[in-house]
Amino acid sequence: DIPAAQHEHWLRARLAQRERQMFEEEMRFSDGRWFRVTERSTAGGSRVHVLVDITDITTAQVALQQVISGAQAATWTVNLATGESDENDRWIEMLGLDRQAVISLGFEGWRALVHPEDVAAAEAGFLQCADGTSAAFEVEYRLRHRLGHWVWVMGRGGVSDYHADGRPARISGVLLDISRQKRLEAELALQSA
Repeated sequence: DIPAAQHEHWLRARLAQRERQMFEEEMRFSDGRWFRVTERSTAGGSRVHVLVDITDITTAQVALQQVISGAQAATWTVNLATGESDENDRWIEMLGLDRQAVISLGFEGWRALVHPEDVAAAEAGFLQCADGTSAAFEVEYRLRHRLGHWVWVMGRGGVSDYHADGRPARISGVLLDISRQKRLEAELALQSA
């Protein structure tokens, strides 16, 4: 399935991989199927090679990414044990931030971006999920854009992973920019008054 022009490069890469104790890669075959290839050295000097068909999961991941992109959803996840978080590019773009600023953001950094009038509501659902009293939350609140204006968001999230003892381990969610809807609501309220 490898074009002749790329065969020598592929062969060199494969030989270099065999020098390592273990390697893993994902490959797409010409028929469209995806496989995860894992190879490990054994104590006796042999090699064990495992090929797993991951077509269904890869197809599902691509479909999910298309839905997230189409919905213009900002996604995030927080590991409750470490405090580490991961945000997608839309989350960063929505607030005019750069990736480096978000890496070090943390819970307190996020909290500092929340409008002072919205802090209690914005963090209540998250904290209820973190302490196990709720499985999910939904809240509208404002976040400060890097340029100083406020971005209205609809936040939805919930517990996405649990420890073996049933305690929440990870919380994940989405943010949708609802600034336009909030402006329209305000305009309608002025017209009605």
